[in-house]
Amino acid sequence: MNLSKNRLKWLIAILIIISTANTPKGSFITGFLMDERHFYGSSDFVYSSGQGGFTTKGVYMSNYQDVLVQFNKYRLINPSDSILYRNFSINPFKFWFWREYLTEDMYDLPYKPAQ
Repeated sequence: MNLSKNRLKWLIAILIIISTANTPKGSFITGFLMDERHFYGSSDFVYSSGQGGFTTKGVYMSNYQDVLVQFNKYRLINPSDSILYRNFSINPFKFWFWREYLTEDMYDLPYKPAQ
C-alpha cells in the first residue's frame, strides 16, 4: 500500500510541475533556465515555401504575422508555390512548451525539414 501512495505522490508532483511549467510565466522561466535561445531573440524559427523559393527567419511569435504578410506577397508573384512550411520541429520532451504547441498558430503549419 505504501508503494502505491508513493507512486501517487510522485504522479501528483509531476503533474503539478508540468502544469506550472505551461503557464506563460512558468514557460518563460523554465525556458530561460534551460537556455532556450528564442527567449534571447534568436532566429530559430525558419519558414519556407514548398518549392523553396521563399525562406525567412522569424523571431518567436511576435514576428509570425510579419512572416505571413511576406509570404502572401510572395504568393501573389508565385501562385504555384503556395504552401508555407515551418522548418523548426516540435520537441515533445520540452513539456514546458506543450501549451504553445497547442495554442500558437505557427505550430499549425506543416513541418518540412530545412534543406
